[in-house]
Amino acid sequence: MSDLTNAQEKDYTRQIAGILVQYKDAMKAKDVDPSTRITNLDNGATSTDQAEASVIKADEAAKDALDLANKLRSDNYKLAQASVGLIEGALGKSHAAAVAARGIRGDMSNPGARGPRNSPAPVPAK
Repeated sequence: MSDLTNAQEKDYTRQIAGILVQYKDAMKAKDVDPSTRITNLDNGATSTDQAEASVIKADEAAKDALDLANKLRSDNYKLAQASVGLIEGALGKSHAAAVAARGIRGDMSNPGARGPRNSPAPVPAK
């Protein structure tokens, strides 16, 4: 593997193809025809450009998907927060459901009680 950057490797292949084109006739005079090699280098450069464009497009799609997921999670969290008020309004602030709902976020913000991150929500007892 070379110690060149990706951009330098691309530039190198294009420069070599250019030299092959420039000296094609001189090479043919020595019974070496670089035409196939020139075509392969040109096709490789085109394929590389297309693949890199695909990576950029995929990165943009991943960012858009992450932004959407974060917005949806935030919106749903806000709805859950508002639901605590709904529970309190319907059942009263001292009802077990209201006390439990208010306690959830406090338990989560306590690092000792947090547990592993991104773990599934516990199944409520019946």
